[in-house]
Amino acid sequence: MSTIPEGIDDGKSNEFGIADNSESQDQRNKDLALIESVRFRQDFDAKTTSKKAIVTVPVRKPDKKWFIRVHPNPDWQVELALMEEGRDQYIVTPAVYDEVADVTKPSLVYTAITSTGNVFFWPVNLPREDDLQNSWTESAQRAASRAKEHWIRVSPNWTFKSYDLFEAQGRIVPPVWPEMGFAGLFKIAFAGRIIDNRDHPVMKRLRGE
Repeated sequence: MSTIPEGIDDGKSNEFGIADNSESQDQRNKDLALIESVRFRQDFDAKTTSKKAIVTVPVRKPDKKWFIRVHPNPDWQVELALMEEGRDQYIVTPAVYDEVADVTKPSLVYTAITSTGNVFFWPVNLPREDDLQNSWTESAQRAASRAKEHWIRVSPNWTFKSYDLFEAQGRIVPPVWPEMGFAGLFKIAFAGRIIDNRDHPVMKRLRGE
């Protein structure tokens, strides 16, 4: 009987499709690892975190459907002279105020937030020296003060020419204020909307130029 020296392949080991079991298992493991690495799982979104970027800060009255809070820190509010031009609110600086005083509104601007987390600036008119008692202004100021501690909804009452105030009865989680602070929000809200000289385009339009 002849024997095959050790280490020499006689060409018959794979004649009937017989494979090395250890190599086959290694390859299967690699294939399974590849599949697992690309598998999309249904809970993928739940593991993905995001943070809302603030790109706009509207300057407006609260909608009557919103529940809102007002930041309680006085550093988050400011007195401004505002002029409405189209749908935008412009700051009128003291340098040009006298020229357009009749179309500006001295306002106390509060930082407010809705129950859905949307931040906005709420301008409440300040009484002028020659103004008579203004129920709209007084009721808005009371509402803003109340909103520093409670979630409220503000709705105009045209019969009595004032704002009605409604407090939320259900539980609403406390507001989460933006980390950028008041200065950062102010910069976004009034970017390109500060009138500080007579050559500003809004001033020219008012003069008919």
